[in-house]
Amino acid sequence: MAKKPVLTYTVIAINSLLFIAMMVYDRQLSYPTLVNFGAKVNFRIADYKFWHLVMPMFLHGSVQHLLFNNLALYYFAPLIEFQLGRLRFAVSYIAIGIIAAIGSFIFVPNVSLGASGVIYGFMAYHLYLYLLNKQLYLRIFGNSILQLIAVNLALTFLVPNIDIAGHLFGFIGGFIVYSLIIKQLPNRLFKPLAIVLLIAIGGGFFYRMLYYPKTEDYFMAKGAYYYQMEDWQELQKVENDYQKFLETTQ
Repeated sequence: MAKKPVLTYTVIAINSLLFIAMMVYDRQLSYPTLVNFGAKVNFRIADYKFWHLVMPMFLHGSVQHLLFNNLALYYFAPLIEFQLGRLRFAVSYIAIGIIAAIGSFIFVPNVSLGASGVIYGFMAYHLYLYLLNKQLYLRIFGNSILQLIAVNLALTFLVPNIDIAGHLFGFIGGFIVYSLIIKQLPNRLFKPLAIVLLIAIGGGFFYRMLYYPKTEDYFMAKGAYYYQMEDWQELQKVENDYQKFLETTQ
């Protein structure tokens, strides 16, 4: 068991340092900057740049975004780091973040970034603890955290410009990861259900990888990036590929 939430503080520091680096590089946080730093950008993932599934969980688009998510990590993460230990905490953090990014890749065309998916996965851990022993959980935590989780899930659907898929897949990712790495589960069906969900998400990812490069959105997003980067040679390649794409669809 970890004595101090060292990894929690480390992640908060990484989030903050990367945001400072982004602001120093480009105070406007333009589209090319988000792409270059590794935000979830669908055309890059479709081009097999899979680090865009890892980096988004450490990047943030504004001071408010950074502060809110760092505060949420400070609130939720230490308990999980204490109970899982540092190695399993690190594995769960990265795995949940990747599952959240995959969900966003499958369902959301826009650029996405932030630790929110992981935070929703941490919320799922509290639901796991509640289902494991309801009376003990309520004696320790009361209803406040469960109410906070319910409010955040509701806000996911009510607040505009939120990556709904990223949040929901982060929550689902938490359920999957905890069901696979924790021995004591509230229900013996959790593990097989987690495996089924993981296979389904993998299948959705494979399908998206296969067919997204054959969509107009793929070429438009890729072209916009190289246009704003003023990389005319790469832009010309995209235009040529787009013309070939149009010819095959006629």
